[in-house]
Amino acid sequence: MAGVLGASLYIILACAASEPGGDKRTEQLKHMNKYVFLLSTPIVLVYWVAYFFILEKKPTEGEGVARDEKSPLIQASSSPVIDDSTSQSNSPVESTVQRYLRCFKLCLWLSLNLGAVYFFEYVARICAAKAEPKGSIYYNPTCPEFYAAIQLCYQAGVLVSRSSLPLVKIRRVGVLSILQMINMVVWIFIAWKHFFPVWLLPAYMIFVGLLGGASYVNIFYLLRKEDFIPDADREICINVTALFISIGIFGGCGFQTLLFNYTNLKEA
Repeated sequence: MAGVLGASLYIILACAASEPGGDKRTEQLKHMNKYVFLLSTPIVLVYWVAYFFILEKKPTEGEGVARDEKSPLIQASSSPVIDDSTSQSNSPVESTVQRYLRCFKLCLWLSLNLGAVYFFEYVARICAAKAEPKGSIYYNPTCPEFYAAIQLCYQAGVLVSRSSLPLVKIRRVGVLSILQMINMVVWIFIAWKHFFPVWLLPAYMIFVGLLGGASYVNIFYLLRKEDFIPDADREICINVTALFISIGIFGGCGFQTLLFNYTNLKEA
């Protein structure tokens, strides 16, 4: 939601700075990031309302679980009572470092997929800045509206696919990563050779957003629901996996910087 709002604000504000060329338009565009940030801030209230009033919360230990009135307070058992103090003392105690390493191994496959998808899609998104051929009637280096429109298409695809979990669940997230890698390669060649029709670029970027959002929502769904992750370790695994989002973005931006400065894309 925030991504769609931000991209829409970029387009609206760029259109508001309608004077072609000149110092006035340049000065207006310099302040666009600040205006978009300030106008997007109220969306935080929507997330707060959703967190406190819409999302379901697990009962705390103090609340407990409602007990069936007909069930006895003490369950009869024919098995003898065993003092497990001895077994507990003999069992090795897992240190904090060992626990984090174990959780890291549990969620490594999902984490790598999420980081890879973010890497691929951020390279593709940045390539969109050079997707227009310089001789095209759409090309205008001082006009950000087209690039912002492409980003709006990406954010729209993300919003749709992240909302699709009640309808479609994808367990083989590796397939999404492979498809997004193919998208990245195609967008690199689009930025280099400009072989793709400009009027099809928005639809293609929507597809990139759909894959990215689908990977995100299904990976976190698996982290919350899969049996191979113990309930006591889910929060750690979720946070470890979330770190790979930043790793993927950082890697994608660094890779794109190298492409734009040390390859033929520099002159594209």
